Amino acid sequence: MPPTHELQQLQDALAKTQGQLAAVELELQRAHRLLDEWELPREMPDSRTGHVIELSLASRLELIPEGDSDEEE
Repeated sequence: MPPTHELQQLQDALAKTQGQLAAVELELQRAHRLLDEWELPREMPDSRTGHVIELSLASRLELIPEGDSDEEE
């Protein structure tokens, strides 16, 4: 029996979501590599509650090439 239109839509949505999850996992691995490279912690205690929270890199990070700073010499 061929899949119904609704079933096909659900399967397509599942495949799209799985692809998005894989992309997020790769971005998280990249962020962890940068944190490790820069010797920054991945977790730290919340100063209010004491619970350990995972630090996140809210946006994509790019290394700034040497000499591209806003500081005047």
